[in-house]
Amino acid sequence: MMLLGERHKGKSRWLSVLTLVAFSIFALNPAPSYAQNKAYSFGHYFRETNQAVGGGFWEYWVERGQLAQQGYPISQEFVERSDTNGKDYLVQYFERAVFEWHPETPKTPVLLSLLGNFLYKQKYPNGAPGQKPNTTAGSVLFKETGKRLGGKFLQYWNTHGGLPQQGFPISDEFQEKSPTDGKTYTVQYFERAVFEYHPEQKDPNYQVLLSLLGSFHYAAKYQSNLKGKPGDTDGDSVLDDANGNGTSDVEDDQCPWSPENFNKIFDADGCPDTLQTLVIFAAEDINSFWVDKFKQENAEYAAPEQFIAYNEPIDTPCGPALLNNAFYCSLDHSIYYHYDFLIDQLNSDGDFAPVTILAHEWGHLVQGNLGFLQGQYLTIQTELQADCFAGAWALHAGEMGYLEEGDLDEGANSLFKAGDDIDFPWFKPGAHGQPEERIDAFVMGLENGPDACLEFTP
Repeated sequence: MMLLGERHKGKSRWLSVLTLVAFSIFALNPAPSYAQNKAYSFGHYFRETNQAVGGGFWEYWVERGQLAQQGYPISQEFVERSDTNGKDYLVQYFERAVFEWHPETPKTPVLLSLLGNFLYKQKYPNGAPGQKPNTTAGSVLFKETGKRLGGKFLQYWNTHGGLPQQGFPISDEFQEKSPTDGKTYTVQYFERAVFEYHPEQKDPNYQVLLSLLGSFHYAAKYQSNLKGKPGDTDGDSVLDDANGNGTSDVEDDQCPWSPENFNKIFDADGCPDTLQTLVIFAAEDINSFWVDKFKQENAEYAAPEQFIAYNEPIDTPCGPALLNNAFYCSLDHSIYYHYDFLIDQLNSDGDFAPVTILAHEWGHLVQGNLGFLQGQYLTIQTELQADCFAGAWALHAGEMGYLEEGDLDEGANSLFKAGDDIDFPWFKPGAHGQPEERIDAFVMGLENGPDACLEFTP
């Protein structure tokens, strides 16, 4: 993709507009300063495992040790019955942990499954042999379990989350052969983790490592059917022919593994991993696109402060978040979307439909960054510019190889369906433009990039 300035010789129209804004609109009505989060609010898509983490689980992962402590995500979010209390929770598996969502404890909504407890009882129902309490200076006896913790393990426990992250020690130290590399290490089991001592590591920060409890538990529980096994080609425990009648039915696996839908990106058959994975991947890419564009023009860009999904009306600084809607709120510089609404768009129009809706709302966020929305309600002019910005990102998505046949039609159709009736007033709040106008604006950005969208500037 050419730089914006290369499309127009000399100073680009984009930069000219930014300069004009800086000396006129901003001078009269300074744009708000948005504090940047230490991690983007919409989460992250991990190409290493083709899984995404968002919402409260993402915040917890970022704040509680990230890769070293939790590992990569190895599953999507799903509902699972707890082995501890038999209740159902929303969970997500990581290499070293399982996150559970507990809305009944709003101050600590993310708790870790007691994987250490589960594995220890499974492997050592009578207790592990050869245990030796650590009695070095400064070691601690935990009366709750009668086990001691000291030395490197105590240091790690204290500096890596303590009781909430690791739980109480449920064994003393002993020797165990690792299922990962077959070598024997000094280990100690905790309610939520297993510590391994690696004296061969020269860097003391890596002498205590965590066993891959999440991976072990997930494999044992859900991967008895591996890829390529007859009857379950994708290993997702949903049989290709669930009722065995030899025909495709609702009960069967509607999204079996194949090279076409395994790429996880805007699949033409409507089979991404989940809407969550699709949304987080798209949000990261749309945001990255605009980060680069603003950087090329030496302009400041603020990512959304929050990226919030909802399934019932919630209050926002811009008023109630209505169902069957997605919107950008300039008062808190955040994007909100009705989760089930995007699922409906996915199911009715295809993968690129909900993605285009998000790209449109990001267009409003770009307008907010440029100061175009100050003191205004959204009009058809601002809506069509957001459509154009969505098309500009779609151009980038095509150049990146993300698009498949039919994707652009899916995106355009989502805008067409949201067009106004022919007699809807141009300046009435909530107006978005005639269906044909919206498609024209989207195509303008798609064919010419973001510079072309400036002709819609309010």
